[in-house]
Amino acid sequence: MTLCVGLSRWSFAADLKPADVVIYGATPAGITAAVRAAKEGASVQLLEPSKHIGGMMTGGLGASDVAIDSVIGGLALKFFQDTGDHYEEDIAFRFEPHVAAKVFKKWLENERIRVVHNFKLDRVYKNGARITRISSSKNLRVAGKVFIDASYEGDLMAHAGISYSYGRESKSTYNEEYAGAQSVQHEKQFPEGILGTDEQGELLAHVQKDLRPRVGAGDYRIQAYNYRLCLSDNSENRIPFRKPPGYDVKEFEVAKRWLKIQPSIGLRNILMFLPLHRASKVDLNHVGPFSTNLIGENWHYPEGSREEREEIALAHRRYIEGLLYFLSTDLGVPEQIRLPLQRFGLAEDEFTDNGHWPHQLYIREARRMLGAYIMTEHDILKNIDKRDSIGLGSHRIESHPVQRYVNKEGWVQNTGDIQVRINMKPYALPYRCITPLKEECNNLLVPICVSASHIAYSAVRMEPQYMILGESAGMAAALAAKEQVPVQEVPLKTLQKKLQKVGQKL
Repeated sequence: MTLCVGLSRWSFAADLKPADVVIYGATPAGITAAVRAAKEGASVQLLEPSKHIGGMMTGGLGASDVAIDSVIGGLALKFFQDTGDHYEEDIAFRFEPHVAAKVFKKWLENERIRVVHNFKLDRVYKNGARITRISSSKNLRVAGKVFIDASYEGDLMAHAGISYSYGRESKSTYNEEYAGAQSVQHEKQFPEGILGTDEQGELLAHVQKDLRPRVGAGDYRIQAYNYRLCLSDNSENRIPFRKPPGYDVKEFEVAKRWLKIQPSIGLRNILMFLPLHRASKVDLNHVGPFSTNLIGENWHYPEGSREEREEIALAHRRYIEGLLYFLSTDLGVPEQIRLPLQRFGLAEDEFTDNGHWPHQLYIREARRMLGAYIMTEHDILKNIDKRDSIGLGSHRIESHPVQRYVNKEGWVQNTGDIQVRINMKPYALPYRCITPLKEECNNLLVPICVSASHIAYSAVRMEPQYMILGESAGMAAALAAKEQVPVQEVPLKTLQKKLQKVGQKL
């Protein structure tokens, strides 16, 4: 124990065992990084700010965003093979949350990697451009040779003084066609004629003031978050939707007006049901203009304090709980929506320590590093080859709405949704996009909050691609620690050769 003197009181700081590779965030990227580094002989400390491992893949996102499955290799492929083993099939790209948790837990046990839970990052210590150690809010400290920020928020990166951005760049920043505010959003859009104010002229719930920048301009707005619920229609494994505390039907007035204008729409025009593998369960996602996304109410999450983020997450939970109760019970909701939804409920055998609610808010985008190379839409659509490729991506550009506003006619509209549906080819994920500028830090890798524009990140942001980047980061970190070189000077050919040897597709 090391005695630390505070300004007003004495406190004790406990030093965890130093490691070659210290990873913050037991997300899928953090786990693949830890497993790969350990397999390469590096000592590993895996730190997780919550009580859970696996991020979104154990937190409800059971229908994986896989575009071209042939580009998935290494540990990412093994994950889907291992979930397939559970279902007695070769591979499973759709799986139950508890199955994903079982796979990840077994991986960590096999490599004897112990997760330090509830490690909430508080401070990063640096010597020049080198991180020496990090500490938690509970005075746990750990030193390391190389660090990996595998959090969804990029907190280690930010605390280390690395340059980053969030929100949307302007169209002119990187000369991107899809950047900045758009003139018209066609998908996930309301029909004309839905008034966005009440009788007193006040905005309805979940409608923001019209603060739209001019077309093509950038702003701080980020794409919407939600929770990916695991629902069941098995009467023996179903928890009925409950009326949440403080429920107010006025919160869903926009949805009521929409359903009144389009009374013939069905349940699947409001909620996306993604069946999970060989189970009476679905992964619930957003679809349509009014659904599980809490549009425009997450803008302050990337830079928010721990308390502010918790309040935003709670607001999302309350909103979705209220939405499901409204859609399944309110007599103003058409029967073809209300009655089929009543067959579903929260899966009783999932998230049993959290009221059957997912433990992970779906943070589709937060901070993005400004690193050695900034990926843009050109790297997704045109300049797809890279000499420093450490993996392949294949998912298309897809951003959810960022705002709901009232247009000049007084009608409710969504904006920010971008769906680029062209003939996609696999694109290289360059090593430089996970490395900071050398002068800012020479022993940190960032496989989730990668160096990319909002548009490029909208393609990269999928969990299978995070796992690919995570494994490559773990390999690079082990190399950097062994060779005692900055992460920017890891021998590229050696790294790529080792990655190919373990099945990574470059």
